Amino acid sequence: MHELKNIPTLSDLLTINPGLKTVFFDMDGTLLNTEKLHSKAFMLLGHHLKIKLPYTAHELEERFKGQSDEQVFTNIAPWLKHITLTIPELITLKNRTLLEMIVKLASFEVIDPGMLQLLKEIKQSGRSFALITSSARYRDWE
Repeated sequence: MHELKNIPTLSDLLTINPGLKTVFFDMDGTLLNTEKLHSKAFMLLGHHLKIKLPYTAHELEERFKGQSDEQVFTNIAPWLKHITLTIPELITLKNRTLLEMIVKLASFEVIDPGMLQLLKEIKQSGRSFALITSSARYRDWE
């Protein structure tokens, strides 16, 4: 397995594996620039619910990077004492907030232009790509 520090081109990937047929991408933080967006969604939800967190959006991002929403809400539980919603309900609200933010953004704010170019190269070459994510699926996002 190769760890790539920068977004490669298809040519770079073919140098590593000339027989490449399919490229798998992790969604959050790799394919999509979502860490900042998740932090902003937490902060917007906090503002809406009158939760005063002792973090800025950047501090929240750095402190909880890579953690699931459930882990983040569990860690900030001391600031949620006045909230009657369950963690799953809070996660649903946070994800709705996130989706509302994403639809208002320009594509380059969600996906790096280099990554978009790589996806185009893969598609144009006739190869396929697949998305992998550990994010929970919520039917009520729609």
